[in-house]
Amino acid sequence: MKRQLAVLSALLLLAACETNEQDKEAIKAQVKEDVHIAEGNAERHTLRVANNLRDQTKKTAMKLREWWLTPLPNPEPPPVPPSYCYQVLQDIVCYRDALPGMTHKLVGYQGDGTPPPPTAQTKALPVSRIQKMNNAAAPDVRVANAKPVFVAPPTQVKEDKSSPVLDGAAAVGSEPLPDPNLSPQL
Repeated sequence: MKRQLAVLSALLLLAACETNEQDKEAIKAQVKEDVHIAEGNAERHTLRVANNLRDQTKKTAMKLREWWLTPLPNPEPPPVPPSYCYQVLQDIVCYRDALPGMTHKLVGYQGDGTPPPPTAQTKALPVSRIQKMNNAAAPDVRVANAKPVFVAPPTQVKEDKSSPVLDGAAAVGSEPLPDPNLSPQL
């Protein structure tokens, strides 16, 4: 029995050796095939990645060029609220609405869609006042209506002889100014 068992185990070992040799050959063939497939996949995918990278670089460059060379759109100006400005004494005062009866003092108005103010309404002066102004403005009337300013001619002013003024001497009450060239510099 021991012998039979030894023979049987030897046969199994021989069979296993042959199976191992066949498996090694099959594995080598499979590895060669896998290497060939992996090489093809790597070449194909590398080419695809390179093409995608090139295309995306070109697209980015075109977008940057378009962004750089295209001027920005002009921003819309904010709407201007209506305002009516009037001359009041020496100032100009602005209001949101036109003031009735103040059109003769209107200096300017602005605003989007602002209606123009009504035309200036002036009142005619009374006729008698215009006639008085015209009559008073005539030169003959002004000379005839002129009133004297002085009642009598003014008296002559007497000269002060208490301090005689010498030629080249300074007058009383004046003093020579200091020479700026001789003054101390700070």
